[in-house]
Amino acid sequence: MTLAAYNAGPAAVDRWVPPQSMEAAIWIENIPYNETRGYVQHIVEHIVAFAYVRERIRRVLQRCWRVWSTRTGIVIGYARDMKEG
Repeated sequence: MTLAAYNAGPAAVDRWVPPQSMEAAIWIENIPYNETRGYVQHIVEHIVAFAYVRERIRRVLQRCWRVWSTRTGIVIGYARDMKEG
């Protein structure tokens, strides 16, 4: 609702609040303003895509990089180049 209110204004979104709880995807599909519906869909698509990419990047970094705590601070390096100790 926040994304829709940012685009269409809070007064418009107040009129669209459903009387009962519903899935977000259904609510978005029923936004009466084409521009606002498209805007919300676009932002949600990017949120989902970013979450997917972020998780993939995290897994790759975990495989490739190691982080060690030392007396003088944190050391970050390629896992294949650094030994424990």
